[in-house]
Amino acid sequence: MPLRVNPIVLLGLIIVSVLTTGVLASALAGGGGTASDALGAAEAQMGKPFVMATDGPDTFSCVGLMRYALRTAGVDPDAPWVPEEYLSRYAPVAPGDLQPGDIVIYPGWATMYAGNGQVVNANEMEGFVTHTSMDVAGEPLGIVRPPYGGQLAQQLVPSAQPDETIAPVTDPVPVGQQQLPAVDEQLPLEQQQLPVVDEQLPVVGEQVPAEQMAVEPIPVEPVPTDLPAAELPAQF
Repeated sequence: MPLRVNPIVLLGLIIVSVLTTGVLASALAGGGGTASDALGAAEAQMGKPFVMATDGPDTFSCVGLMRYALRTAGVDPDAPWVPEEYLSRYAPVAPGDLQPGDIVIYPGWATMYAGNGQVVNANEMEGFVTHTSMDVAGEPLGIVRPPYGGQLAQQLVPSAQPDETIAPVTDPVPVGQQQLPAVDEQLPLEQQQLPVVDEQLPVVGEQVPAEQMAVEPIPVEPVPTDLPAAELPAQF
């Protein structure tokens, strides 16, 4: 018996799938909030207490305030918890191009530029969210700009481009078309290096002519001729 699918149930599944895809795409892309939206969300928390490792809505740490402002403005739903990580997540900004809404990072401290040389921040020393003069804050480690009004992926620090000086990889040449150097190619005489052979080497099995052979005479003792006749035994 073939399985029948209720059209209403199928339509509901399609709608849920489309909505889920849209939410995920929006989270990855950034919601398009402006710098003014983020700065307004941060300054709306002025006077709220500082509490370590919190990101609102009632208490804030320094990075918690940045996370809350960017999340509320729809810019980045999950900004970093570590101040220094903002420097590698968002596009860098030169000090001369500093604008309200830019994130200004100090050692262990995340702030947002509010204009007129002031940064809004959850200040641990004062114990609440406030404005602090950049002259008092000291030298920042860096300044970055979140992806206001655009795609998050386009605002991230671009990866290093490949070195254009690297020679491209060529296709291998078939064996039948490869040109190999000739084996019997002769080098010029002055470039030839031949091994030196000893001038005189003994030859195994060589026969020496008889006239060159040194033969020593064998001494022969003379046979005596005056020996007495042998006495024969008497025959009976």
